[in-house]
Formats: sequence, C-alpha cells, structure tokens
Amino acid sequence: MRKNWFRAVLMAVAVCCFTACDEDENSINQNGNNGQDGDSVGNIEYVGKYIAVVDVSTFTKTKDIEVVLNPYNQILTGADNKVYFVSNGNYAGSDWLEEKDYIYQTLQCIDPVTDEVTSLCNATYIANSDDKMYILYSEYYLPQTKRAFVFNLRTKEESDFIDINSLPNPQFIATDPSTGNIYIGNTYYDGSFNDIYVYNENGEKINELEAGYYTTNMRFMESSGAYIINTGGWNANNGSIMWYDKANNTVSPDLYMTANGKGIGDVQDLCVYGSKMYVTSTTSSKLVILDLQGKELKSISLADENSQPISPRYITPANGHVYFTAYDGTVSRVDTTTMEITGKLNVGKYPEGLTYANGKLYVCLSNQ
Repeated sequence: MRKNWFRAVLMAVAVCCFTACDEDENSINQNGNNGQDGDSVGNIEYVGKYIAVVDVSTFTKTKDIEVVLNPYNQILTGADNKVYFVSNGNYAGSDWLEEKDYIYQTLQCIDPVTDEVTSLCNATYIANSDDKMYILYSEYYLPQTKRAFVFNLRTKEESDFIDINSLPNPQFIATDPSTGNIYIGNTYYDGSFNDIYVYNENGEKINELEAGYYTTNMRFMESSGAYIINTGGWNANNGSIMWYDKANNTVSPDLYMTANGKGIGDVQDLCVYGSKMYVTSTTSSKLVILDLQGKELKSISLADENSQPISPRYITPANGHVYFTAYDGTVSRVDTTTMEITGKLNVGKYPEGLTYANGKLYVCLSNQ
C-alpha cells in the first residue's frame, strides 16, 4: 500500500556500497547467521539484508542468506526454477547519503540447489517469461534512472522494452504465461480507478484495462484470465478483487462485494490453490478464504497471545498448503482442506514476499 512506485518501501540506510550492474556478475556467498547483526554507515546501523530459508517438509527455518540490503515483495520462482528477487537498497541519491554509500535497487538470483546468490542488474519491479525478465526500474532520488527493459537471464544482456516515461506512476509488471503479453499497472492518486496497459513482446501497446484503487498485481489462471489485486487505500475498506476475462476482454466488478454484499477491507495479496482463493488483508488483520467466484468460505482473524492484531502480508502455495508472512515475524501454514492454520514459524523481523522452490520457502526479511 505504498503511495509511489519509487517508494516501494521505506528503505533502511546503507549496509555497504553496491555497484550497478556490469558485465561481471557480483556473487554473494550465503552465510548461516541469524540476520540480527547489522552493518553501519556513519552513525546509523541497519540489518534487513537476509532471505530466510524454510524447509517445507519439516516446517523449520534452516538458514538466513545474506543479500543486498532490503529485500521486499518482489520475489518469484522463474521458469528455470531459480529464485529471483529485488532488494530495494537505501534510497540511493538521497541527500543524507554520500555517493560512495549508495545501494541501488538490485535484482538477484538464488540457485535453490546450492543457495548461492548472484547479483544481476538494477530493478524495482520484475516479471518472468521463459529466459526473459521484464523490469521496471527507477531510484526515487535519481529520476534519470527510470526505464523499462528486458534482461535476458541466459545471455545477461539488456534490451529496451517501452518508453516508461509515458506512464506517470507505473506500479507493477506481470506476464501472461499463455500469451507472453506484458501487463503494467499505472496508479492515480486522485481517487480515480487505476489503468493496466497491455503490451506484446515487442513493446507494442495492444490493450488497456480499467481496474480498481491502488492496483498492485495480477494472478493469471492458465489461459482463461487473471485475478486483479486492488489493494485499496490504507484503512479505507476499498480493496477489491476483479476478474479479467481474456476471451471477452472484460473486467468484472469487485468479486467479493458482488458475492458477499460487503467490502473485504484491504487486499494485500492473494494466491489460488485448487478450488480456493486465499487473501491476506494487512490493515484488516485477517486471512480470507474464498471460492473462485469470490464467495467467502472462511475468515480468520489474526491476533497474538495478547489479543493484539497481527498484520499478514504476502502468500504463496506449496506442497498442499498455503503459507503467508506476517509482521509479527512469522510464516504461517494453512491446511487447504480444513482451512485451518496448522503451524506458525518465527523467521525474522518484518517478513514480506516469499516463494517456493526445491522443497524450500524463500522469505524476504525487510526489517523495516
């Protein structure tokens, strides 16, 4: 629910200097510490530079992998079964940093067999299609860096995609696995619905869709269409889930409102597993389970032992379960048959995005 795509997260200040992408990949070795030791710039100390690894079969945390500062919500398992994620760095270009201390937003790759990390190039938002990574990039304090390009994961070469300056506030990028088309969301802050622009692989605009308030992603369902995630305003109860029907080129009204006669609150993230949809609501402190038409099957209020609300964040399916992060430093496991939370694991401060690969969950620890 951030208010500007360049402000993807309130980033911590520098751990170390990161040099932007060049021909030599910068390999970062994984380590086994607990992620609580920080580095410093000047008199300020920050951590938030780890990916937690969870063994799904035993539901135990096995290690923390050190990465570039501030991994956040951009994390996915690519077509090559490797883990790709973005670290947001430290607001490179801000006046409280010297240039030598800039840490740029950085796309990295984890080999899930060895857990070795490699830095690839600069990135803010990412979407994968085969051996291509479609990237939106801009540093908030360095507007001249703003661009949209394609990074070839095989050759490590970059090529221009579209003129991103034609979009005032691009908010996400997604790819349709059945067509290869690319979807870019554009956010307005005047109360208007957001737009989604559709491009083919050559960067030609082929369609335009109207979505909801603060649209943050899409979840494609094979060849039929996609669920559109409209996060909504903070505490505004105007989040929504829409269905994009590709065959008819239509976007539905809010599925939840239509099926249940009420608002869902905010929609931070969602995933689909089998015949159910699982939705995290951060400010509403709940996990909502729906059928695929948006009818509520169960709503689980989330609170700690002191009855204080817990804010869930991002969610992913894996091996017959669904897993979600929460701001109490945990990952929770949901049984998709009983719709009950069957486990809760401490992973580190402020877990955000997560993905599944090679029997393991990889969880971004932003420590913001």
